[in-house]
Amino acid sequence: MPKIFNPKNFKDPVAQKTEWTPVLKESNGNFKIKRLSEAGDAKVEIKPSASSRIIYRNCILMGLAALAVMFVTQNGVLILRIFSLAAVLVGCWGMYSQSQPLYFDRNSGVFKNGRKQTIKLDDIYALQLLSRVVEVKMPPKGQLQKINTYELNVVLNDGKRVNVLAHGGFKEIRDDSNKISTFINKPLWDAAV
Repeated sequence: MPKIFNPKNFKDPVAQKTEWTPVLKESNGNFKIKRLSEAGDAKVEIKPSASSRIIYRNCILMGLAALAVMFVTQNGVLILRIFSLAAVLVGCWGMYSQSQPLYFDRNSGVFKNGRKQTIKLDDIYALQLLSRVVEVKMPPKGQLQKINTYELNVVLNDGKRVNVLAHGGFKEIRDDSNKISTFINKPLWDAAV
């Protein structure tokens, strides 16, 4: 169950009408899929991490290799073909979803969140950093382990929220949150523990 923060600590009317539970239904677990990248003085981008690009690329390559071997040898059970095709599709979906633009731009005055959502920086009231505990299966035996994950959201003037980042690296997400907060000159409501 996510920890619920007391918004009265901020003595702010928007903070009191803002939800303090995670925006995302599921967590990325301990895996950092995005990283902050400064693109000059007027733009901060959130880009795919190298490890996430490698994982998605490997899904595509392994799936294609398995399909090629089955095609050449005219061998392969249906379930293996389906699994190989699924690996290719997961890799393609991951590469596509990570190619979505995600940045804060002071020159144009916007936060671009994907291809369809553009938010004016003036419509952002604050940043919100939350934490939660999730159970994940850890290799090699699949034992359940509890880990902390963190979520950075922009809070709009009306108290609605939009997710920016989520991963298990506390120091990294707090540092990124502070950098973005300073960059867009908006307060950071840090409710992460």
